[in-house]
Amino acid sequence: MKKRLIGFVAVLVFMCSITIAQAVEAGSTNAVPSLTFSGTTAHCAVTISNFGKTITASISLWEGNIFIASWHETDTSVLHLSGTKTVIRGKTYTLRLSGLINGQSISAISVSGTC
Repeated sequence: MKKRLIGFVAVLVFMCSITIAQAVEAGSTNAVPSLTFSGTTAHCAVTISNFGKTITASISLWEGNIFIASWHETDTSVLHLSGTKTVIRGKTYTLRLSGLINGQSISAISVSGTC
């Protein structure tokens, strides 16, 4: 019984290591932008992760088609970019994400909210 359990655990560990290696090798990208408000302050942020890759990103804040502010950053594997800007209560704002991962464009992502 003990030998069967040890064999089962060994196979399970082997299968898990293959799954983890495939996930890292696939280099999946996670990008999660966030736009929140505190009073009349817009809090803009994004976290992008892609193991071992160079990440360059910009987030820009817009009110309709009027540019308000932007922030830029470059990092490896995980990038966290954030900024704040004073805005007007009752207006709707959009946070737009753009960038590159190892020279390849990130799909454009935007989130909107009303102050």
